[in-house]
Amino acid sequence: MSKNLKRRGTLCAILKKELFLATPLPFYLFALLGLMTAIPSYPIIVGIGYVALAIFNSDGFRRSNRDVEFTCTLPVERKDVVTSKTIFVVVIELLTLVFGVVGALLSVFLSSPNGNVVGLDPNLTFFGVAFSCFGVFNICYIPGYFKTGYKSGIPVLKGTIALLLVYSLVETAVNVVPRFNVIFDSLWGDFVFARAIVLVVGVIAYIILTVVANRIAQKRFEKVSL
Repeated sequence: MSKNLKRRGTLCAILKKELFLATPLPFYLFALLGLMTAIPSYPIIVGIGYVALAIFNSDGFRRSNRDVEFTCTLPVERKDVVTSKTIFVVVIELLTLVFGVVGALLSVFLSSPNGNVVGLDPNLTFFGVAFSCFGVFNICYIPGYFKTGYKSGIPVLKGTIALLLVYSLVETAVNVVPRFNVIFDSLWGDFVFARAIVLVVGVIAYIILTVVANRIAQKRFEKVSL
């Protein structure tokens, strides 16, 4: 029991370092781009997609300070280093979605009666898809990053491509199939239950993919020589 408590304390300490010391405040400001969901007639996935740029830039800052190497010299387990990084990614993603929700509420007053004519409206469907996209990004990025512990360019690129691919497939389906368009692409009250199901499925997919990504990354990082 005491061993578990000690490990939890260690993980909390690493997480505090990850969130407040290794990540300067300006990187969190990328989350404000989630407010782009309020822009009328705009591909609102762009604001959500800036998460990848925030993560890439924060990785560059850590690399320049040799943060991962320093952390691994401390009396900590490597899997806790991975978990703290995963939690940081989740925090950035969830913050972006929170601001995305604020933007979505504003869009009710700013959008035209026809809604967003260049993509999904910022409704429950969109946020369900956004969760799924972030899950796909995580399964590509987190294990890829911890192949080395410092190279993030290719993992971020793969994750971004996967995110955009998933979103594009959904967007295409909603626009090509008229029934899907009626059910899933609207700001108003009809078919709310169907959109809520998309949201729940997206959240579940996000949790599963992120947990799997974390476990794969833990196994990979154990074999890395820094």
